[in-house]
Amino acid sequence: SWGGGCGCCPPTVPADRAPHWLLRPHILKGYRVDLSPLQCFVSLFTLHNESGNIWTHLVPCVVMGRLAWQVIVTGEWSVLDVPGASLSPVLETLAVGSFLAMATLTFFFSSFYHLANCTSESTCALLLRLDVTGIALLISASFLPGVYYGFACFPHLQHIYLACILVMLVSGLLAANVRELGVGSECGASRIEHPQSAMTVVLLYFVPWCWTARTYP
Repeated sequence: SWGGGCGCCPPTVPADRAPHWLLRPHILKGYRVDLSPLQCFVSLFTLHNESGNIWTHLVPCVVMGRLAWQVIVTGEWSVLDVPGASLSPVLETLAVGSFLAMATLTFFFSSFYHLANCTSESTCALLLRLDVTGIALLISASFLPGVYYGFACFPHLQHIYLACILVMLVSGLLAANVRELGVGSECGASRIEHPQSAMTVVLLYFVPWCWTARTYP
């Protein structure tokens, strides 16, 4: 089995021996079951059914963390010049830095969820909520740079849009932490139960960026 070829590697089992809350559609083997925290850490460097999920979130976490540090702490980045607008370096750093910080946090939450969801069902459910919370934070924070730059010359529109983002953030956090989320094979469906809602968010996301491109060609 994957990752179980030597004594130091945490064992994996096929799907027919994995608990229902760990099962993923079309994944037939490579499941880690009831691992200790140390075994979970060791499994970071072995091959199993969550290896891709872990590393495709962990690497961006490091990259985004480096960028967030560069923007927020060291200030080593170029401030954009928006014609006709007086930009505040503090607010600009807050807008861009918040996005990068939330991206770092989201990738960390997701990688940690995929790494440690095999310890127990209760831990899996808790980490899933943390994962979805991070996604809600990132979606909301990703609007900030576009809104800040796109509506820099239109403060009233900027404030209205920021209020909409705040409402969306609160709604997302409530959906992630109040409403019961399923784990296991229902996990993917529970994240986006209503495709039309997801499409609305996607379309809303492009408004400030399109406005920016139109205003500052």
